Amino acid sequence: DMQTAREEKFVIWLDSFRSLTYARRDRLLALYRGEGAEEFVHKNAAAILAVCGEECFSQLKAACGEREEETALKKLEERGVAAVACTGADYPEELRRVPCPPHVLYAKGNLSLLKTRKFSIVGSRNSIPLALAKAEEFSAKLAEAGFTVVTGLADGADSAAVKGALSSGKVVSVLAGGFCDIYPRRNEGLFREIVNKGLALSEFPPDTPTERYHFPVRNRIIAGLGEGLLVVSAGKKSGTAYTAG
Repeated sequence: DMQTAREEKFVIWLDSFRSLTYARRDRLLALYRGEGAEEFVHKNAAAILAVCGEECFSQLKAACGEREEETALKKLEERGVAAVACTGADYPEELRRVPCPPHVLYAKGNLSLLKTRKFSIVGSRNSIPLALAKAEEFSAKLAEAGFTVVTGLADGADSAAVKGALSSGKVVSVLAGGFCDIYPRRNEGLFREIVNKGLALSEFPPDTPTERYHFPVRNRIIAGLGEGLLVVSAGKKSGTAYTAG
């Protein structure tokens, strides 16, 4: 309905302000009562100021005009990016149970995969060849059994999992940055194949650079989406082992 659409647009608009930390966005969303951005900012001026300070409040105020929410969506659509807000029907129920559920998922590819049964595979970039071969085989078997394989886009275990499920199209790859900064760069071709056959996801808007600290944050999405989780040959000091459990 129109009210739902308005809420989703508001959440996507708010998420476009990357100067807002997750916690601050969360506090602002708690103030939201279904109005448009302009009304929200004017009605809650004092509370917004208290939450995010003068500079950020000024940014929100300057960009809360009548058509700003539409503009935020249009910019994404022009780049072939779908945005799934946490208030929308397409948002995966599984993610509501993870710590700090993403407010928005940015997506390229087949969104219907979010409604399928999913199984996650993560692991070390430095896994031994035998472990990678097994990961690819396991991934292919999962896809054959009707599961969508959820993984990342790194070398090693992630790439093996992607390759195993790619021909079936039953693969979701979760990135640690925006779609304009594919990491590692040499996997850009693999990323394009995922977009064409499966689904690429990120909680970061398209222009967000990939940062080291994004990887453990991203792993909660990979682990959260799956009914089960296979960890491939990850050493104790691996970032994968750190968060996947």
